[in-house]
Amino acid sequence: MVTYVLGDPYLFIGSTTVMTTAMVLGAVVLAATAAVPFRRADPISRTAETLLDWAAPKLAIVLAYFGIGSMSLATEILIRYHGDNPVGTEIQFRSGVGHLAVALIGILLLSSRLRGHDLRRWLDAHFWALAYLSVQVLVFTPPWFDFQFQGALVFGIARGALVGALAVNLYLWLIVARAVRLPAPRR
Repeated sequence: MVTYVLGDPYLFIGSTTVMTTAMVLGAVVLAATAAVPFRRADPISRTAETLLDWAAPKLAIVLAYFGIGSMSLATEILIRYHGDNPVGTEIQFRSGVGHLAVALIGILLLSSRLRGHDLRRWLDAHFWALAYLSVQVLVFTPPWFDFQFQGALVFGIARGALVGALAVNLYLWLIVARAVRLPAPRR
């Protein structure tokens, strides 16, 4: 895979890949800063700890969507176009596997920070993850969306998925807000 990436980086490395990988590396730097064994009371360590706790659920959701979306698109490309372009589709599939691996590694690194959050925290994280992904799709449209000139189709599906995910997120927010407003049942 490394030789393919170095041979034609445009097929693998787009703005979305760079930005998402940078977020993973940023989380690693924050975790390393927060884990400095001496001087835990240091303000820099405390700030890194707080920032990492705040960002971890959001980043985990972004990575989940990033990995699943990349692998789904790579699989669709392989199935639809393998007969016409076997080399290109296999390269794109390897790219999807690489993107999924980056996502899984990132989620694994964050796993200790993903426990114990309530539904409100996850809904908030999901909202911010969707905002980030919307910018990625609408502003920095990944180049592999346009593989074999299928950009309009993939772009439409991506936008529809984002709108659907936002609708579900808002619906769940309404349920949570209603549950908070309701008085506790009397016994």
